[in-house]
Amino acid sequence: FYVDKMPIRLFSNEEAIGVPYPKNQAMMVYGSIWNADDWATQGGRVKTNWNSAPFVASYSNFKATPCPSTSTSSLCFSSPNSV
Repeated sequence: FYVDKMPIRLFSNEEAIGVPYPKNQAMMVYGSIWNADDWATQGGRVKTNWNSAPFVASYSNFKATPCPSTSTSSLCFSSPNSV
């Protein structure tokens, strides 16, 4: 998977050495949030309020542009003009 043209997940096809590869099923994107007390909260000075946990993230205007399984390109990027 790529976000802003940066790879964030790579799952290589290693079927030749016995690793199952999901070539016949749809893939999905899963997002999560994590405890970033140190870097996201003024070096930990502002503590996370866990009283509202579990936290839920939502996405708007999310567009995914998949590469066809027959693509010969090793990379697939979304562009602002893609539909």
